[in-house]
Amino acid sequence: MKGHRKIQHAFLVKLVIVAAVALAAGGLWYSLAKTNAHTKNPRSLCNYSAFNRLPEESRNTGYKSTAQTRRWDNLATNLFVKLKAAKLPASDYGGMWLDSATGRVQVGLVGGTKTADQTKRVIQEKTDEAGLNGGTDIVPVKYSYATLNKSSYAIHVLIQKYIIWPEWPIQTGIKTDLNRVEVDVPADKVHLTAGHCRVLTEMREKYRGVVLIRTYDQIPHNN
Repeated sequence: MKGHRKIQHAFLVKLVIVAAVALAAGGLWYSLAKTNAHTKNPRSLCNYSAFNRLPEESRNTGYKSTAQTRRWDNLATNLFVKLKAAKLPASDYGGMWLDSATGRVQVGLVGGTKTADQTKRVIQEKTDEAGLNGGTDIVPVKYSYATLNKSSYAIHVLIQKYIIWPEWPIQTGIKTDLNRVEVDVPADKVHLTAGHCRVLTEMREKYRGVVLIRTYDQIPHNN
């Protein structure tokens, strides 16, 4: 009788193990099937239309080099150092760039903050100290440079998380003059993987307003 109970107990243990293995295998199969479905047809999950596009005119513009523009260019570094040393509020400062049409120095300022007026006065003061009075414009912007930098870094983290050594990468950088984060993506969606789509989906959910999409049709040389 005892021997019979031992055999019955061993049978039940084996049955439980077999059931557990089958359940795990079924879950793994479902996970793989779901992943493969996304991989085989990633284009159905990817959508560029939700994002604003990088303006074509912003890619190939440039001001004519003159003695005046070269002077502004040389003094811009001095102003950049002075603004950095002034420790402007991160919520106010929108970055610095040269105007693509005139070569004048531009300093972005986020309006509507409690410290915006004071920040503007400090920028004007540092502009005078740098010798750029008359060659600098304070430009209203929507996003602070800190916000652009944080968003660009967060998107870079998404890219590193979901896309491993891609032939056709997603690349990101800050377009200070447009007050946005530029994200470069393959023009032909046939090159997109499930990883690309995960990045685009999270970008759309979290960073759509700050992103400008630029498409490319040749593999980047630095890839």
